[in-house]
Amino acid sequence: MQVEQIRRTIGRVSEESAAADAYIAVGVVTRFVIDNSLEVVLGRDGTVQTTEKSTPDLTIRLSSRDVTALVEGDLSVTRMITSGRVTAKGPIFQTIAVLRSLGSLKPEGK
Repeated sequence: MQVEQIRRTIGRVSEESAAADAYIAVGVVTRFVIDNSLEVVLGRDGTVQTTEKSTPDLTIRLSSRDVTALVEGDLSVTRMITSGRVTAKGPIFQTIAVLRSLGSLKPEGK
């Protein structure tokens, strides 16, 4: 996926009710670092924030390939964590919940 596609995919959390409900229930500001270059920050309401505006409660690092696989249902949150494909700074249970909210997104175009 291209950089803008990844940003749009993560930003869709606030647009899809199942993902939004799951994310909002966690109650955190999350900073995603994708491929060690792209940063996307989601506020407590699931909308994309500017990094200057929000101090993250969680920082989650993963690859664009894994974001795509998670959304398409080809990779589970459990598999990502146990295989070391994701690293996080912050509470593990909140990290799992945030990743599950991403995993509940429908693939684009479906």
